[in-house]
Amino acid sequence: MGGYFICGGMERLVRILILQKRNYPMGLIRGSFVNRGAGYTDKAVIIRCVQDDQSSVTIKLYYLLNGSARLGFWLGGREFLLPVGIVLKALIDTSDREIFTSLTCCYSDHYERGKGVVSTQLIGERAQIILDEVRDLSLFTRTECLLHLGKYFRSVMEGFEKDDFETVAEAVLKDYIFVHLQNNHDKFNLLIFMLQKLYAIVDQTASPDKADALQYQEVLLPGHLITVFLKVTKPSAVKLMTFFFSFLKINSIVLQKWHSMLCA
Repeated sequence: MGGYFICGGMERLVRILILQKRNYPMGLIRGSFVNRGAGYTDKAVIIRCVQDDQSSVTIKLYYLLNGSARLGFWLGGREFLLPVGIVLKALIDTSDREIFTSLTCCYSDHYERGKGVVSTQLIGERAQIILDEVRDLSLFTRTECLLHLGKYFRSVMEGFEKDDFETVAEAVLKDYIFVHLQNNHDKFNLLIFMLQKLYAIVDQTASPDKADALQYQEVLLPGHLITVFLKVTKPSAVKLMTFFFSFLKINSIVLQKWHSMLCA
């Protein structure tokens, strides 16, 4: 996106970088999703979560052929794929019945929570598959799910090598799962909504979003890019800025001496 302009007789070419709209779950159908592994389909729901410092983490919810789903995000240059049921039970202290009810119900301000009328049986079967995957791993409580995630991520989480598994798992949920939300209950509800939207796209009761539409895009501003760069390369950036300001300070002292010598 961009344009060609003539300003004051000079040619100017403006190139604008486009990003996915922040904090909005988009349902997409792409053939590249199948390459994630055996059993993956071409359907997914993607959300780009942006924090106050403009850094972002993209969460992808992939649909599997067996009716389950995998939650994927990038950490250390590698995409990690987790069973969505483990993430649901790790976020809050909940039961299988509550997860099943949340997935198979719709909510409105007028009628509050009520049973859905479209593809309810199919969604119920898929919800049962999600819960069975967690049960097959012998994970029944939130603590057990946190310990499972901690064992999986402690080796790749920088600075958490000596922390216990539960602390590592809490850090993963805080820093990589829906980072624009601070409350785990809000993260749980958003993940439930993304699952419902994913199943609606699979059942063709909802249309996939068009990533090329302007309403699903936003512009990457230079200030946001610099902020993200400083956050990612914080140690080296601090050293660079320290060197730069010390260089300016030394030069200012030299200039003052030269000025005093010339004026003498």
